[in-house]
Amino acid sequence: LCNLLMQIRNDTSQLLDETIPLIKAKVVEMNNIYAKVDKLEAFVKMVGRHVSFLEEQVLQVERDHSSVSHAVRRILQSVTIPSFKN
Repeated sequence: LCNLLMQIRNDTSQLLDETIPLIKAKVVEMNNIYAKVDKLEAFVKMVGRHVSFLEEQVLQVERDHSSVSHAVRRILQSVTIPSFKN
């Protein structure tokens, strides 16, 4: 029984002296990694919003250009240009 108690004390001392500080260091390391992941997620969301905004602008410009292009084409087709040939 005394040997069992001594073994428990030794194991407890080892946990308190060695293992717990290692776990605490790992927790700090993981918290730094989690903070970086959070920043990366925020960056990805921001980029996504900017891409969506730019995509909307491109679509609007394409629509505007398309309607102007069709209008110019219709005007040019309706205008008769005199021939300068003899």
